[in-house]
Amino acid sequence: DFESDWLSYCTKENIGVIYKAIKDVRPEVPMILYYCPFTSKTKAFGRFDRDNIYDRYATADLICTESQNVLSNGINEIPETIHPVLSMKAGQTEDGELLPFGIIHSCPGMDWRHVGLPENEYLPWMCQVPAANGTIWHSVTGYNDTITDKRIIHTITAVDKMIVKCEQDMHGAKSKADVLLLWNGSKAGKNWADILMKEHIQFDLMHDYRINKERLMTYKAVIIPEGFPVKDGLDKVLAAYVSAGGSLLAERCEPDEITQLADFFGVEKNVQKGEYLYASYMRFEEKGAPIKEGMDTDKAAFRGEVNYCIPFRETEVLMTLVPPFAPMEVVGAPPERASIPTPVTDIPLAMLHSYGSGKVLLIPFNYHMLAASFHLKDHYRMAYNMIKLLSGEDMLLKTNMPSGIQTTLYEKDNQILVHLVNETGQRPLMDTIPVYSLSCSIAIPEKKHVMAVRSVIGEENVSYKESAGRVEILLDKLEVWDMLSIDLK
Repeated sequence: DFESDWLSYCTKENIGVIYKAIKDVRPEVPMILYYCPFTSKTKAFGRFDRDNIYDRYATADLICTESQNVLSNGINEIPETIHPVLSMKAGQTEDGELLPFGIIHSCPGMDWRHVGLPENEYLPWMCQVPAANGTIWHSVTGYNDTITDKRIIHTITAVDKMIVKCEQDMHGAKSKADVLLLWNGSKAGKNWADILMKEHIQFDLMHDYRINKERLMTYKAVIIPEGFPVKDGLDKVLAAYVSAGGSLLAERCEPDEITQLADFFGVEKNVQKGEYLYASYMRFEEKGAPIKEGMDTDKAAFRGEVNYCIPFRETEVLMTLVPPFAPMEVVGAPPERASIPTPVTDIPLAMLHSYGSGKVLLIPFNYHMLAASFHLKDHYRMAYNMIKLLSGEDMLLKTNMPSGIQTTLYEKDNQILVHLVNETGQRPLMDTIPVYSLSCSIAIPEKKHVMAVRSVIGEENVSYKESAGRVEILLDKLEVWDMLSIDLK
């Protein structure tokens, strides 16, 4: 699509001339290009554009991105905690053969480039790059002898020593994931990625410009976030995936996004969008009991616009709307005025529809913004339960680790590798907060058995027990970054 990839296309054409000129003279000299994995603020042809990484790889030997941890903008503008790991995931080719660089700046902002980031913030931010199978690229102002803030050198040295410990094990490792997140660089995509990371759900990305039907079929569940366009035959690809037994979580926030695939979603084509609601709730229906697993409540907080849908008779309604109990300006009134006048409706907020051998879970409102705006544990837990409902009980990784610990899973012929990066604490991190007694359960491939489990980076004590196709692991301590190697036979 020439128009939709206009900026990326122009860059490819222009850089291609330079690339050819370099290679004609010195073919061994590598060309390295930047890429931007997120939607940019530059508008072209009525849309906001971003890089196509395959355009960048076409005229470069390596690509890289900057994960600037800009603290000089103030604490309300701190980048997402998952920025480096998400950049690395978005910069990898679908076969995992080409891996990007991650440039991590050592300063809290270019206006303060001669002093270093706080060490406890800098170190885990750097660790995310190799933990996400990228190659780190240090960015410092000056040389060792001219850098007066020696903490920068100390922290870079620490992370490089950790990388040396695990790089041989990581050579040739491939991502292992339950879930595929359809990716177009949008805020919705970033928020869903944050939900998945905080709930330790293993996921990969699939770019909107590189939809691969065969690859999609290898995942237990697929997430399509708000605003992700269903075009160029994607509707048929999704229908084939679900019909063959796959599961789809569809967050659709505009009526036409739902009516476009109404039969697929299991709803009538008459969809109306309502006003923005405050002081309202999501109510768990009997068939929605799996979504509230681990939550002793009949409802959860809701806010936003609802697309009012009429489900088919066979479509299961899992959650319904409890409309506002009062106008926003009087919600703090005395208790006798705060009762819920309409505690039950049949207005659906989550619908599960069987399609072929698979199922589709439709969420007709902006779910990701609930998690991103309020960081209520309920919304993260409910998302985990929805994906568990779609993926099945046997998820690759099960754990009760704190949400501040990032987990990424890889596999080789006789190894499963689990990276743990500790981002626990209020950012910017002033202290490293060690976490003790971390337990997790990991699925083992059929006909394989565990020979050993090693703490490769931290060299901490690890105990494990193999049972019923899984290995239960207990790690004594995690400081900043560790990699567990599950050695198989």
